Amino acid sequence: MWLRRSPEVLAEYRETDDAGFGEERWRRTDLGHYLARYRGGRLGYFDAPFRRHLPRDAPVLEGGCGRGQYVLALRSLGYDAYGVEYAEETVRAVREVEPTLKVEAADLRALPFPDGFFGGYISLGVIEHYWSGPRGVLGEARRVVRPAGGGVLSVPH
Repeated sequence: MWLRRSPEVLAEYRETDDAGFGEERWRRTDLGHYLARYRGGRLGYFDAPFRRHLPRDAPVLEGGCGRGQYVLALRSLGYDAYGVEYAEETVRAVREVEPTLKVEAADLRALPFPDGFFGGYISLGVIEHYWSGPRGVLGEARRVVRPAGGGVLSVPH
């Protein structure tokens, strides 16, 4: 990690964000207890944008699904939800707790799905972690989502 100061930027904090970054933080919580909150379809402040922009008649992908809570919540609400997470250990843990959840380990820049497979795409606070920039992730999202598909993307800043 490092901190840089310049006239244009007051402070910039960077920490390497690889698969171990999330896994280390996520190990501190009981995954089964954590996911239990989402089994009833809890989406929190994403409820309105998800319902507005994600189709119910086509599969939806969450790119960078972490512990799979939104994949689980969307499935509980009747969506055909999939999740992709870079952290393989996290995916294994999610599968142990929720074996029927459609989550798999993959890089968002090389998704293991055919062109136009999804009707919607979600990525919440993930794209900014790619030091090479968002083009690879956004290009793959565009490839796997149907031309008229919807999506919800967020970045922290």
